[in-house]
Amino acid sequence: RTEGVSGLWAGLSPALAAAVPNTAIYFTMYDELSIKLRDTHMKRFSASEDQARRQIYIPLLAASAARFVSSVATAPLELIKIRQANSIGHERTFIEDMRLVAREKGPAGLFRGVGSTILRDVPFSAVLFLTIETIKTSLHDMNALGARGARFYEDRGLQVPAQVQLTEALVSAFGGGVVAVLATTPFDLVKTIQQARSSCSPRLSTFGVMHNIIRKEGIPGLYRGNCIRLLKVAPGCAITIGTYELGKRFLGEI
Repeated sequence: RTEGVSGLWAGLSPALAAAVPNTAIYFTMYDELSIKLRDTHMKRFSASEDQARRQIYIPLLAASAARFVSSVATAPLELIKIRQANSIGHERTFIEDMRLVAREKGPAGLFRGVGSTILRDVPFSAVLFLTIETIKTSLHDMNALGARGARFYEDRGLQVPAQVQLTEALVSAFGGGVVAVLATTPFDLVKTIQQARSSCSPRLSTFGVMHNIIRKEGIPGLYRGNCIRLLKVAPGCAITIGTYELGKRFLGEI
């Protein structure tokens, strides 16, 4: 009503500017680190590739390290995305908003909320990819998808079709997204509160904000907006990871 239908897409440009490099850094690092950790495990313990793929520490370490680097690298873009999405009636551009923050708080001001971002994103990614790998392994071991699963084709010495690979990626990523959201919603709430504050507001630590929420609203207050986040993040994980897996396969066949 205030800004029209276009207001629902407020902050889209900085959101894309943050999401694209963040995802590129994140997925590339995760794949490379996972491969190196699996190779190291196989050499050190004389393990098979299948045994190495079942090690839970590999997705935990690879996802945590990849998300830490990508979150820090794109923290200023994430900050401006939040500010623009919450600045009703202000017509500052992305660059103008960034200059305003830097002028008022210095370069460090562009990293406001990075602590809570890391506390949310690193555990989120660790839980997400651990759950994804666990679901993938379970689907394979139990042959749960039947003719729609990779094992059906592997047992017959056939190439796994792209649609089967996509199905497994969508199922495992959606399940991983649900688990990861439930585990990290409090940190997402704190990050949003910190980054939406005006530059003049008193600064509170991540756990200081949590304490205030619990004092006023109790533990359930930390899960404010959880349903909306689930509806956004779980399908988003499925679409993003499914698209990434298909993209890797397509590029590998060129």
